[in-house]
Amino acid sequence: MIALGVIAAVVAGWASVGRVDRLRRLNPPTAKSPPSVGRWRWAVVACAGAGVAGLVWPAVVPLAVAGMVAASLGWLIWGKVAARRATDHLRQCLRVAEIMESMLALGHLPGAAIGFAAEECPLVVPVAGAVRLGGDPWTVLRQLAESPGCAGLAWIGQAWQATERSGAGLAEALGLIRVTMAADADAATVVAGELAGPRATSQLLAVLPLLGLAAAWALGVDLVGFFGSRVGGWCLLAGVGLGCGGLVWSELVARQAEPIWRRGGGQR
Repeated sequence: MIALGVIAAVVAGWASVGRVDRLRRLNPPTAKSPPSVGRWRWAVVACAGAGVAGLVWPAVVPLAVAGMVAASLGWLIWGKVAARRATDHLRQCLRVAEIMESMLALGHLPGAAIGFAAEECPLVVPVAGAVRLGGDPWTVLRQLAESPGCAGLAWIGQAWQATERSGAGLAEALGLIRVTMAADADAATVVAGELAGPRATSQLLAVLPLLGLAAAWALGVDLVGFFGSRVGGWCLLAGVGLGCGGLVWSELVARQAEPIWRRGGGQR
């Protein structure tokens, strides 16, 4: 029991500190850390804590199993929602560049062009508001660019600020930015399609043990009596823990192949 407590404490400390914090003196951060960094570590802590609780107190094995499954599924669902939001942000940024480029070609000023873009893309409504109030739209664009998928807004802000100070035309720069963001969107679509197969396979492998248990129950095996015992509870914890761990690990490997702007922060 003491050893299990020590292992849980080590896992919690590793998750709370993280590799980036341990190497901060060697590689100081130059940008704001994205909000998504380290969240998967807390999913690991939740699963490990639930497993240790089930090993120490057999009576809470059902709650421990439910906790591990809920933590894993919650992390997966949150990741899918974040990826979709990042893709939607990228497409909105692309549309902003297209609208501004068109409006500038027609002779409108950048402030008016961003106002037209805000009517179709809610993402840049704060920028249009800053222009109307006489504020600094470039600062607002840089702040919005911290969100995943919004790196294009920082590029638009940099080009806008540079052309405002130098007097050069902004339409040509927006054209280059639009081409770059379009290439990013195409690459994201291709990568998502390539990763759909491996993700479906890992999810199927995670569900297969349930089919085996269903077959055993259909053959008359007393699953409730077995898993209700101490040894059966430990087997259930080990099986569920390994299944959740494999599912999370395969998803982490798949996310390493995704474009970096979908994993957090405003960087491309």
